[in-house]
Amino acid sequence: MTNDDYVIRLQNELEAQAYPSNIIKKCCAYAENLLSNGLPVLFDANHVYRVLQLKKVDLNSYHMFSVSQTNKNRIITAPSLQLKKRQQWILSTILSKVSVSPYAHGFEVGHSIKTNAFPHINNDYVLCMDIK
Repeated sequence: MTNDDYVIRLQNELEAQAYPSNIIKKCCAYAENLLSNGLPVLFDANHVYRVLQLKKVDLNSYHMFSVSQTNKNRIITAPSLQLKKRQQWILSTILSKVSVSPYAHGFEVGHSIKTNAFPHINNDYVLCMDIK
């Protein structure tokens, strides 16, 4: 199916469900933008669940185990094999195709603590924070 075919089918389905024309236009433009960038069209959390064939409880598919380290035990929480495969699909199908800011350093190839610190050399103040 071509991108145009997808958008036409989407428009027809939304019209059949009697969505307002302004919503149909926005949804079709959204889909066209994603498809033109080689990305899957996902509208909301329920759509993601259907595409990834997830049940809502699957998101909690983690298992815990203990690893002994010097003088302490460390608890590791890891995704189940099914959840890990879905996470890998998201990484390869979506995240690897989206560019990030040149100022991002976490989990970026060629970036490190050192490359993050370099622009801040000789500054009087540096603010460091975690965003939750």
